[in-house]
Amino acid sequence: MKKVFVAAAAGLMFIGVACNRTVTPEAPKTAEDSLSMAWGVFDGSQWMQNLKISAQQKRPIDSMAFFKGYEEGLNDTTRFSYLVGAITGVQRRMSIKNDTIDYAKFLASFRAALFSDSTNVLMTPEDALSYIRANEEKKQERELRAQYGKNIDAGKEFIAKYCKEHSDCKKTNSGLIYRVIAEGTGDAMPKDGQVVKVKYVGTTIDGKEFDKNEDGAEFGLGQVIPGWTEMLKLMKKGQKVECVIPQELAYGSRSVYLIEPFSTLVFTVELLDFKDAE
Repeated sequence: MKKVFVAAAAGLMFIGVACNRTVTPEAPKTAEDSLSMAWGVFDGSQWMQNLKISAQQKRPIDSMAFFKGYEEGLNDTTRFSYLVGAITGVQRRMSIKNDTIDYAKFLASFRAALFSDSTNVLMTPEDALSYIRANEEKKQERELRAQYGKNIDAGKEFIAKYCKEHSDCKKTNSGLIYRVIAEGTGDAMPKDGQVVKVKYVGTTIDGKEFDKNEDGAEFGLGQVIPGWTEMLKLMKKGQKVECVIPQELAYGSRSVYLIEPFSTLVFTVELLDFKDAE
């Protein structure tokens, strides 16, 4: 949006050249004529493409109305500030058109902030930005749930079936499911801040493999998804487990590699070693 604003504002600053849509271009006779024509052709061609793209995106712009506004901005140097405000307002309207906004309250707050009216500015800029970002995250979460929410139900069904088929599986308070395939040695278990070395295979609940390491991967205990961190803290050296990690302990609403949002994951993990970080 910033680039659009800069380009539009720059267009308003090209002054001193009369523009009349009834005038037919003539062959240039001077360097000034050539420069005038060059800028006109360049800008007009660019905006012709922009208008086509806007129409393809189902946001059609009336080319004649656009031209009238462009002409006014080019010729009326006394209204520069007003036109910059108009352009900025249109851009903001487009960016929040899918939000539920009370424009009277929006403008009241905008005016108070613009004129440093501390009595009526009821949020700090930092709090405002934090709220906007949180709202965007919630909106994205809703959109993702509408598209991928089926993965949550599929994960719950898989876990219920898995527990029924494997009577030896254990479930932690967080919802992590695991069963021991091979016992380890000793009593020590990895702790926060330590480095672990593991072999693993990761699959989705329909059996599609998305990651694998048979040589032994090393990483800090807190550098992985929550389900992995919790699982490794329960393992002894040499132990091998199969664990089912619910989506909230995996990547949640994020899409990673071949993993769709809200996916429950299955891992076979073997803890080869662990040590203090250097």
